[in-house]
Amino acid sequence: MSMLKKFLFIFGLLIVLVSCSIKYTNVDPYKMLSGVFFIDSLTTEQLKSKDTVKILVVPGHDNEYWGTQYKGVKEAELNLELAKYLTLYLRQEKDFQVFLIRDEEGYDAGYLDYLDDHEEEIFEFQERHKEIMRSLSEVGLVDAHVNYLLGSKALSDIANRLYGINKWSNDAGIDIVIHIHFNDYRGRKSWSVGKYSGLTVYVPDKQYSNSKVSRSVAESISASLGKFFSYSDLPMEKSEDGIKESQDFIAPGAFNTLDAAGMLIEYGYVYEPQFTNSNTREAVLKKMAVQTYLGVLDFFDKEPKREIVSLSHGWENDLKKGLNNNRDVIALQFLLASKGFYPPTGLSLNQCPTSGSFGNCTLSAVKSFQKNYDIVPASGFVGPLTRSKLNDFK
Repeated sequence: MSMLKKFLFIFGLLIVLVSCSIKYTNVDPYKMLSGVFFIDSLTTEQLKSKDTVKILVVPGHDNEYWGTQYKGVKEAELNLELAKYLTLYLRQEKDFQVFLIRDEEGYDAGYLDYLDDHEEEIFEFQERHKEIMRSLSEVGLVDAHVNYLLGSKALSDIANRLYGINKWSNDAGIDIVIHIHFNDYRGRKSWSVGKYSGLTVYVPDKQYSNSKVSRSVAESISASLGKFFSYSDLPMEKSEDGIKESQDFIAPGAFNTLDAAGMLIEYGYVYEPQFTNSNTREAVLKKMAVQTYLGVLDFFDKEPKREIVSLSHGWENDLKKGLNNNRDVIALQFLLASKGFYPPTGLSLNQCPTSGSFGNCTLSAVKSFQKNYDIVPASGFVGPLTRSKLNDFK
């Protein structure tokens, strides 16, 4: 009898016992469930007390399956660029051990070897956890709405890689797993700009054993990102704190397959101009990486490295309404946001994105900045006096 069959046989007996206890005793099945299957794999207190924290950064997709795209800009490229910045910043912390699972050369060799050496184990790992969920759902112990079947061959390959990451993370004792993605929605043509904007941090379903610690870390990261970037306004993702639970996303631990604090961050929509324009892309991805880094530090109550946080920028040119996709403007928007002037009162970051375009939102924010620092006239035009004051904050 194979290992999987043995497990399923034993698990089946356990389900029978649980079912009998439900029928003939007053035992709360949910308490029994939490005691047997879904006890916390890692608590917030345990994570914060670690001397060395192992963090895995996973840039979503790859050169073979590049995700979504807009006018030739592939999601996998954006994911990797942001992931590299984040890895660089996190590695400045001596008590963080940070792994990047792929770079321009491809996947980490150790991970690829693990996939080859543990192919059958990874398959059984998937099936075992799916069977647990299916059986618990059938007897009413878990509220499950996941799809237990794999899709196309391409999706099967992707799923196997992601489950491989989860098992590898469990075996390696990884503490935090951050998957980096950019978003899209069904029906948008690859050459057209969509109607939604903003970021979402996906965390595991509340029934999973890594749910509490994942949400705790995610809350710090989402709050940090939310100071400068909008939360998604896609109806199914919309939330006040930018966080959404997922039962079926593999990355944060579908079917309870991840022990670490796990999350999948959709940093925005692939067609948003600040990501695809060469003048603003580097600045905005670096800022997103910095805010993610600061969110992780906030969770651990750590002070950041000042040289990383500042991303120093000097303003040498006058700025005015009508400029688009401008790196000076996006730096201006970041600074105004950090000082509480952007977006203007009564408006949101969805209405006034930090995009590098100088429109009415930036004009109004500059006027407020000028009034606050007694710059006359407060016209919204960024001239020598305003630039001098901005440069004081470098």
